[in-house]
Amino acid sequence: MANELERRRLSEVAEEISREIGNADESWRDAAGRAIHTGELLIEAKGLVEHGEWLPWLEANFSGSDQTARLYMRFAANRQQIADMPTVRDAIAMLNEPKRSALTEQQEGALEDEYLHQLELLGVVGERLIRVKEHMDNAEATTYRKPKQELLDKAEQYAGWAEELAKRLRALDYQEATAEEGGT
Repeated sequence: MANELERRRLSEVAEEISREIGNADESWRDAAGRAIHTGELLIEAKGLVEHGEWLPWLEANFSGSDQTARLYMRFAANRQQIADMPTVRDAIAMLNEPKRSALTEQQEGALEDEYLHQLELLGVVGERLIRVKEHMDNAEATTYRKPKQELLDKAEQYAGWAEELAKRLRALDYQEATAEEGGT
C-alpha cells in the first residue's frame, strides 16, 4: 500500500515540478520583457534630456544607480540575446563578457593569413639586408668589385620595404584590436 501512495505522490511531485518550471520560464520571459522595456524607456529619456542633464535626471527619477540604468539600457540594446537567456544571471553574465571580435571567422582567418604573409616578407627582407651587409663587409675586406653604392642602394631599398611591411603589420594589429573592441 505504501508503494502505491509513494508512486502517486511521486507522480504529483513530477507534475508540480513541470508546472513550476513552466511558471519559472514564464516569469523569466516576463522579467526579461520588463527589463528590456525599462531599458527602452531609459534610452528614450536619455534622448529627451538636454546634454549634461542625464545624470541629474536619472538621480531624480530612477531608483537604481547609473550602473543599473546602463544595464537596463544594454538589455534593450541586446533584446534578442537577452530573451534567449535562461536566467537573469545568465543574461547579465552574457552582457559582461568581454566583447568577442566583430570579425567573422573567415575575416579573422584572412587577417591572420595576411599578418603571417607580411611577417614572412619581413623575414625575407631581413635576410636580404643581412646578405647586403655581408657583401659590403666582403667588399671592404677583399678585392670584391661590386660597387659599394649599388650595395648601399639595395640596403636602402630593402630597409624601405621593411619599414613598409612594419607599417602594414601595425595596421593589421590595429584592425584586429578595433574589431575586438566591437569596431568602436
